[in-house]
Amino acid sequence: MISITQDLKFKQAVVEYSFKHGVTAAAKRYKRTRQWIYYWRKTLSGNADRKETFQPTLFQKVLMAMGIRHKQIRPYTPRHNGKAERSHRKDNEMFYAKKTFYSLEDYNKQLRRYMNEYNNFPMRPLGW
Repeated sequence: MISITQDLKFKQAVVEYSFKHGVTAAAKRYKRTRQWIYYWRKTLSGNADRKETFQPTLFQKVLMAMGIRHKQIRPYTPRHNGKAERSHRKDNEMFYAKKTFYSLEDYNKQLRRYMNEYNNFPMRPLGW
């Protein structure tokens, strides 16, 4: 089972755009250098079948053997980064900025109490 990763789809879109509008326009739109786009055009386009040139990593081989579909996501995308950033901001506002710690034991005790409150707070996505 071979699946095209999100990264490969992105590169493919850049290459197709570069064939329509030119390499410089693609470089400006997708914020990549022209050299990368020329490289991608050379490697992605052509008559070579991608299934034959695909060399899975050891991790991908193990996932394929177990029948697990794995989808890579480009880092720093808002889909997953916003959740972590929001969590860090709330922790800082509600815990670290408001509390005073007198010892490591005191810190651990207050952290346990805060995590219990935070994790049991009713939220709409969790069905209240």
